[in-house]
Amino acid sequence: MLSCDLDTYKTEKYKDTTHEKLINDVKEVCHLNNLPYPSIMYSGNGYYLKWIFKEKQPVFQLSKKNRKGKYRTPLNVQKWKVAQRVINKLFEDFGSDTKALDVARLLRLCGTINGKTGERAELLEVHENQSFDYMLQVLEPHTEQEDIDKIVGKKKEPKPRVLKDVQPVIKKALALPVANEEKQKPNVNFIAKNTRSLAKARYEDLLKLIQMRGDVEGERINFTFWICNFMCATGRMNYIEFQEQAEKIGQKVFKDKNWRFTDLSTLENRVRQYNLEMSINAIKHNDYIPLYTPKNSRLISVFNITEEEQKHLKTIISDDEKRRRDREKKEAIRREKGMKCQDDSDAKKQPWKKLGMGKTKYYELKKLGKI
Repeated sequence: MLSCDLDTYKTEKYKDTTHEKLINDVKEVCHLNNLPYPSIMYSGNGYYLKWIFKEKQPVFQLSKKNRKGKYRTPLNVQKWKVAQRVINKLFEDFGSDTKALDVARLLRLCGTINGKTGERAELLEVHENQSFDYMLQVLEPHTEQEDIDKIVGKKKEPKPRVLKDVQPVIKKALALPVANEEKQKPNVNFIAKNTRSLAKARYEDLLKLIQMRGDVEGERINFTFWICNFMCATGRMNYIEFQEQAEKIGQKVFKDKNWRFTDLSTLENRVRQYNLEMSINAIKHNDYIPLYTPKNSRLISVFNITEEEQKHLKTIISDDEKRRRDREKKEAIRREKGMKCQDDSDAKKQPWKKLGMGKTKYYELKKLGKI
């Protein structure tokens, strides 16, 4: 929808207005500018004008499977922001804010109490819903180049190309590629430090854990929830296809249909927010994301993962397991370099105790070759 949040209490003309006068003045502005009438709501302090769309407008990219299916082409968010700016400019005299361009903006519900004034929010008038394309067409005559530049940005003109003096070409010997040269392979324990690769490794670990245990009765909804969460973080699942894909995962984990999709409702809301932010702001790898990003200790506690099971997992491991793997890695490096294993060293065996002498005396005799 397109909306105007009218802070009438900030204006001289409408700070003490009545509902009837404001509704008549809003309709007059709509009539003069060929706009359809909005639904009008009193927020307990100001007013909301809402032009609700006939159909939902998706704002993030669909998979190739559904891109040509029953879903519409994704909404151009920049067009919506331009329209939102233009329609708010028409109602500036009522205290409308032209900077209210947040797609995920929250508005007060009817029947709730405004904490600032103690007044109850109520619906004053309801009018017919409009299509998004129709609203763009109606607002086009009121749209100026400045409105577009504010949202899209001014197009930079290319700098004139300056021709430089032609320099003589010096041919250099080219490094020819070797056909059978093998590319360097990363270590098997290497994990890229970004959100998506970590999430991928984690849901693979959970699938591995299910495979090792055979059956996870009593923990199935936990496995379904966290696998879906990590798959959404990798981008393999999105909000529009979330229910369909979650049901497939649920059936795979539960091995039947004896579970409820509503158990994933909180995750579904977070996925919607995550997809909106990804499409609008292009979240970077290190930014906060709305999905769950637990620590390893949390996952180990939730799934009661034993030390033996951790040995077969990639990333869901404790600090003790990390240290164990690090020790094994360092020992393997020492062996490759021909270094002596620490288990066979004098420091570990302490042979001076068997000989009944002190440590210092033992090393003195050993240095002289008498031991």
